[in-house]
Parts: sequence; structure tokens; C-alpha cells
Amino acid sequence: ALQRALAQSGPVQAAAAREQAAQSGIRTARTWYNPFFNATAENIGAQEQITGKSGLAGIEGQITLQQVFTLGGDRGAAVREAEAIAGSAGAGVNSARADAVVGTVAAMAIATRDARIARHTAEEAGTLEQLARAMTRRAEEGRSSGGEAARVRLELVTTRSLAARRGAAAAESEAEVARRLGIPPGQPIVIEWPQCASAPAEARADTLPPELLQARFNVEAAQAAADRAHAARMPDIAPIAGLRRTAGYSGLLLGVSLELPLFRSGAAAEESARLQAAAAEALRADLERRVAAQRSGTDAALTALAVAAPSFDASLLDDLDRAVRAQQSRLAQGEGTIAELLDARRARVNTLNEFAEWRAMRAELRARRARLAGRPVDTQVLCEDLDMEIR
Repeated sequence: ALQRALAQSGPVQAAAAREQAAQSGIRTARTWYNPFFNATAENIGAQEQITGKSGLAGIEGQITLQQVFTLGGDRGAAVREAEAIAGSAGAGVNSARADAVVGTVAAMAIATRDARIARHTAEEAGTLEQLARAMTRRAEEGRSSGGEAARVRLELVTTRSLAARRGAAAAESEAEVARRLGIPPGQPIVIEWPQCASAPAEARADTLPPELLQARFNVEAAQAAADRAHAARMPDIAPIAGLRRTAGYSGLLLGVSLELPLFRSGAAAEESARLQAAAAEALRADLERRVAAQRSGTDAALTALAVAAPSFDASLLDDLDRAVRAQQSRLAQGEGTIAELLDARRARVNTLNEFAEWRAMRAELRARRARLAGRPVDTQVLCEDLDMEIR
């Protein structure tokens, strides 16, 4: 499923295209400037009047070749900037892939949660409908008060409404999973979470998350751009060589072209680039603090969730069923009330729904924690290690 999500992700494809473009930018930065070729012909149509010679002998002109050579390290700074941009783009691909995976895990966790809660409430509505009919018959036969039957019918209305709302949420969350996986709308989806004997081990060491690595490359690119702006303040030199023909005689032409920084020295451009580098560094530092805080918060959240894990075992299902059966028995013997039975049934459904909420939150937190640690989100991260299994 995660491989399908990566293949279908538009942001991942866009990031991959940007990385390829950045690689082309490196090749562009490493190449030299193209030379300038210039050819001129003079006196055409008036050769004899100007030079006293007719035809080709009376034509004057020149052919030159000019090549720009940068001074001050422009080319080296441009190459470093292009390489840093390419590194940032590569980290951007990994970031987009991680976002797609975590988003898909979250969507599948929510879809699983909504489907389970919708199923629990729908089953409870069916049971309450049978109980409402039975209590109504008992009231008609005079074996119970009409108030008890009305109480069950009111509970049935609430449960039906809850089942409808949960069913609607399940339909929307399933559609979101289908979108992320490229599955045609309306096709049934069954999500099977991998199982493991114990909680996933954190054997793999933490590394930099891709967005933090991307921020570091952005700083390098901004610093290289500042160096390039500084180097640009030194005028480039452009030697000229060619052939010159005048008055029927040909000779070698040599020259040089040099920019005169009279009106624009480049100081403002360099200052702007330095400030951009400072801004990139500030963003990197802020992101580093934010990632550390998010990692710490996710660890604390997982630790808090783990406290409830021992409660969700196979015996819990037996306790839930036993509590309902006990109230049913007490009601049949005239010792209990319908309100107590409904409370027991409500507690059963609430516990099952809470378990579904807990599982979904844990799966999403595990995926986010792995992403913040720069680790892949895979079966080792997502496997279920609980004895209690409810469809």
C-alpha cells in the first residue's frame, strides 16, 4: 500500500522532477560561457570610391572571436550553489516521500478506526432494535411498564444516529485512502495491519529528517550565492582576437573588453545575498528546534499511550460480554433495570470504540516518530503487538 501511495503521489513526482532540474543546473554551472563570434564587412557598393580598389579587394571589415573569463571565483561559487540546490532538491524528494507515507499511514489508521467504530455502533443498533421490539411486546402483554420500552427506543434512536454518522465518516475516510492509493472510487478496501509478537524495537539509530537536511543545503546554497555576488563585484575580462582588413591589407586584431563599475558596483547585491544567507540560517535553526520539540513530544505521547496498552488484552472482551450478560440476567430475574442494562451495553461499545481510537492514534504517532527520526516507515514500525484483536 505504501509503495502504491508513493507511485501515486503528485508531490513526490514533482519533487523528483525538481531534483532532475537541479542536476541539470550543476552541469550548466560547470560549463564555460559561450564565445562570441563577430563578422563585419564595410564599403560594400563603394569599394573603389573609398579604397580605390574594386570587388573583394576593396571591402574592409573584421572577423573576431571574444571569450568572457570570470575573475574572483564566480564559476566556483556558482557550481557550489548549484550543487547545494541539487542537494536540497534531493532532500526534498525524501521529504515528499516521507510525507506521502506518513499521510497514507494516518489515512489508513483513520479509515480503520472509522470502519471499526461504524461496525460496532451498527451492530449495537441492531441489538437494541431487537431489544426494543422485545420490550415493546412485554409492555403490550403487561409484563413490563411502557416506560422501559420507551427508554430502549430512545437509546435506539441515539445509537442509530451515531451509527449513521460513523458510517458517513467511514465512507469519507475510505475514499481518502482510495485517493492516496490510486484505487478507483467505490472499490472495497480491506486494510490488514501487520502483526508482531512484541512492541516494535527502536534498533535503528536516529538520523536527520529530510526537511532538516534540506534546510542545511538551503543554507549552503545561500552562502554560495553570497560568495557569487561578492565575486561578481570583480569585473570579468573578455579578450578579443581576430583578423582585420583595411585598405587592401589584412592584419591580426587583438583587444580586451572590461566592465567599468561606475554606476553599479554590486555592493547592494552582495548585501542582499548575505542577508538571504542569514535568513536561511535562521530558518534552519528554527526548524532544528522545532523538530527536536516535535520528536520529544511524540516520544512523550507514545509513552503516555503505552500506559493503557496492558489494559487491551483478550480478557477485556470477556469482561465486556460478562458485564452485559450479568445485567441481562438481573433484568430477567427482576433484580435489575433496563437503565442498568443500557449502561452496560453503552460501556461495552464505548470501550470498543475507545480501543479503535487508541490504535489509530498509536499507529499515526509511530509513523510520525519514525519520520522525525529520519527512519523509514515500514512493517517494523507499524506492526500490531496486542493480544486483543477486534474486527
